[in-house]
Amino acid sequence: MGSAGRTVEYHLLPTGWSVAPMEFDPLGWIMDEAPADRLLTVAFRENVFSGFSARTSAQVEVFADNAAIGLAIARFGCEPCPESASAIGWAEWLRRADIPAHGAMH
Repeated sequence: MGSAGRTVEYHLLPTGWSVAPMEFDPLGWIMDEAPADRLLTVAFRENVFSGFSARTSAQVEVFADNAAIGLAIARFGCEPCPESASAIGWAEWLRRADIPAHGAMH
């Protein structure tokens, strides 16, 4: 029984959340260059196991201090996509980084 899935990256910028554009060429998926002013990047990976159940996990890369990230989240919210509320790892990262989850996560 295998698993399949997809990954989508979201960047938190000083101007708000931005989804990472993806393109496909004959050799595979190509992600565009990440914005230079990103504060953090969250990669949400949806895994589907045997076609029956799906689980979304989050991987976070940090490019700024927690104060700057906290201010941006206070302004733009902590949910870059619908999957973020249930993604394993995202709420936990916010707690460990001591960044308030502004706006209730659904």
